[in-house]
Amino acid sequence: MRDKKVEVSDCDAAALESAAGSLSSVVEVGSVCMAEPAFSDLLRCEYSLTLASRGKPKLALVDDRNVLGMVLEVEGAHVLLTPVLARCSKAGKRLRTLVEKMAPSCERVHITRWELIHAIAEYYSIVLMHSLPHEPSSLFGYPPERAEGIRKVVEGLDISGRVLEVGCGYGMSTHALRSCGVEPFAIDNDASLVCEGLVRGALRPERTAVLDARWLSCCFEPREFDWVVGLMLGTIAPFTQPLWRTIILESVGMASEGVVFSVKEKEEVEFIRDVCVSAGLKGEVIDRRTDGLYDQWWYVGHPIQTFL
Repeated sequence: MRDKKVEVSDCDAAALESAAGSLSSVVEVGSVCMAEPAFSDLLRCEYSLTLASRGKPKLALVDDRNVLGMVLEVEGAHVLLTPVLARCSKAGKRLRTLVEKMAPSCERVHITRWELIHAIAEYYSIVLMHSLPHEPSSLFGYPPERAEGIRKVVEGLDISGRVLEVGCGYGMSTHALRSCGVEPFAIDNDASLVCEGLVRGALRPERTAVLDARWLSCCFEPREFDWVVGLMLGTIAPFTQPLWRTIILESVGMASEGVVFSVKEKEEVEFIRDVCVSAGLKGEVIDRRTDGLYDQWWYVGHPIQTFL
């Protein structure tokens, strides 16, 4: 069963103050909170549009070309509105127009898109850890043999640049990737697992978000990442193939250099290969079968144009 969505309203005042600190270090305007209740709500901007008509513009966040966000003063509080992760929604386009109109009337702070995304991710990660407080569970571990298996494959692939990890869970594979020098931006749609990884330190707050991989193209630009990695994807059965096809295609669309997926069964990796080929990738299946449970079959693919 999917966990309920964790929202800012689930936090106490101390937790919100802690989360607000992650934004304040970036926007430099005192304590700042996000307008939206959860990271995934940034795709729709519903609360932001409501607040846009009620607040006083205080600070515009801009890069070299665009207005990335606006800090409003609303009833004595500072609230951040941003369309930066709302590429496709009509609400996101409306919010973008609104913040662009507000920008000339207030001070500006220069920031990059990814500096802002990292600050936002850290904010919601802190909210998550305070909303689902618990001690690390003994049910979750980080088997050294799995980390070693991942290292043997990953170190031969020259994975570099901006990396997205889909299906990070509680960070078992994220932890292993980091040991190889790969520092991904990690996402998963299971808030309780993500919280476990954050509490354990396997997932880093500024590089982690609760987000469904089916929505990637709604918030990130095509090819915004150099690599996309998804290790030990969930079971790909005939009745779940439509779901996984969407996730794989969304992932492929994010990668400019390549994708890396691992699964348990040969039939699963063959399905992944076929979907990637249909999306214009050229790649290979790697047989890494052992007596273990993890990462028995790998697929490594690259956009065909990278070979030209």
